[in-house]
Amino acid sequence: MAVRLAGGARAYDGRAMALPFLLDPRLVTRALDDLRAIALAARALPEIEARLTAQMAEVDRRGGEILEAIDRADARAAGLMKALDRIDRDLPSLGEAVDSIHSLEAATKTLAAAVEPLQGTAERLGRISDRLTGRRG
Repeated sequence: MAVRLAGGARAYDGRAMALPFLLDPRLVTRALDDLRAIALAARALPEIEARLTAQMAEVDRRGGEILEAIDRADARAAGLMKALDRIDRDLPSLGEAVDSIHSLEAATKTLAAAVEPLQGTAERLGRISDRLTGRRG
């Protein structure tokens, strides 16, 4: 039995009110359990938001540290590149210096081979010189 209000709207319909009670009680229980779970989750949302906000602040802080470390690494890389450029420019003269050292090494061996036989003679001349000048060793 429906009561009509002004404008044609219904105020009460007995059949519409009876329909929820025709539902399976297990479905109603499950729906209420789901509603309770949603309510509990909604209560936890402020705490979850606070944790996420704190974590995002930490991520931002660490992100800043990472950017600073990248800047320092870039500066070091620039210094290394300058050093490598200097080495690259000086490499030919270093090669010439190494060649000169090898030449000097060969000359030193030749000089040592030439002087070695004269060493005994030089020692004898030194002893003769000491005798002639009156020095005794």
